[in-house]
Amino acid sequence: VYVLVTLALFGYVGLKLFPNYLEGVKVDQAISAVAKGPGAAGKSKKELAFAIVKRLDLDSSYRITERNWKQYLKISKKNDRVTINADYDAAVPLFMDISVVSKFSYSAVSN
Repeated sequence: VYVLVTLALFGYVGLKLFPNYLEGVKVDQAISAVAKGPGAAGKSKKELAFAIVKRLDLDSSYRITERNWKQYLKISKKNDRVTINADYDAAVPLFMDISVVSKFSYSAVSN
C-alpha cells in the first residue's frame, strides 16, 4: 500500500510539473533559433525579442509576451555576437497550500 501511495504521489507531481518543463523546452528552442538565425546580429533587441515571442506564440507558450519580454529576456549584442538569456520561475500548486517552484535558465549565443 505504501509503495502504491508513493508511486501515485510521484506520478501526480510529475504530471503537474510536465507542462512547465515542456514550456521550458519551447523557450530554449525559440531563443536558440532566433540567436542562431540569419541576420540576428543586424536586428535590434526588440526585434529579436518579438521574434522569440512569435515563435513561442506559434508553440502555444504564453509566458513571454510582447508586454513582458523585458522581465524574462536579457539580450546583449557585442560586435556580431548576440547572446540571449531567458530566466524565470514557475510555481505549480500541488494541493492545499503546497506548491513546487521550478527555476528555469536558458542561454543561446549566435554563431
